[in-house]
Amino acid sequence: MSSKIHDFNLIEELTDSKDSKEILLSLIQFKIRFHNLKLFSSSEMHGVEDSYSRKRVKELNEMRNEIIEIIDQSSETGKKIKIHSNIRIEELG
Repeated sequence: MSSKIHDFNLIEELTDSKDSKEILLSLIQFKIRFHNLKLFSSSEMHGVEDSYSRKRVKELNEMRNEIIEIIDQSSETGKKIKIHSNIRIEELG
């Protein structure tokens, strides 16, 4: 089986705390909404909870809280934040 990998640099920014928080929390909130919609859809259409989406919502909320803590600490000390976010798509087959 061969695979092809595509890498994309989604975010590469040096920002202050406010902008960092806005960028990262917006991305996480989008993913939480996506998985909540999947949970609702799965429950309504099939009467079964999507356990993966339930797990991801929990993980994403924990990640959100950790990011807030890190950014707030950086803000208190006046530190800048550099965000790196890469997307990797792997075609299998």
